[in-house]
Amino acid sequence: MRVVAQQSEISWTGAVAVMVVIGLILVGSGWLVIWVARRAASGELGRNGWAGVRTRTTSASDEAWLAAQQAAEPSTVLGGQLSILTGIFPAVAGLLIGRDPDNAMEIWSIGFGVGTVLLLVFVIRGALAGQAAAKQVNDGQGPN
Repeated sequence: MRVVAQQSEISWTGAVAVMVVIGLILVGSGWLVIWVARRAASGELGRNGWAGVRTRTTSASDEAWLAAQQAAEPSTVLGGQLSILTGIFPAVAGLLIGRDPDNAMEIWSIGFGVGTVLLLVFVIRGALAGQAAAKQVNDGQGPN
């Protein structure tokens, strides 16, 4: 006897609700990342234990901290912008596909996955740039 797992049906309302909630999470996350990156790079967000590129190297001095945040800003902001875009686009595309919740959920799932990976990649890329800039300041070379 062969048992096949049965997939439960997702209602259109349920699919829309999931797309909206996760879309809002991606948009909110992107906005928060951009806000923190810009405040840190402008010097408004001084050394702290909560936000910014926080490592032993970046926290060694105010100069190293600011150099790190400024070096990290472009990549980090791009990651936030991509998160916002991937929070909006899949939900809109899913809604435009028609009233097939399975197709809408597939589009949303791919968009959510791509958005999450892009945010992570660009935030890490920014952190690495920030770490390198702080190391240069700490070594007496100044930022490039």
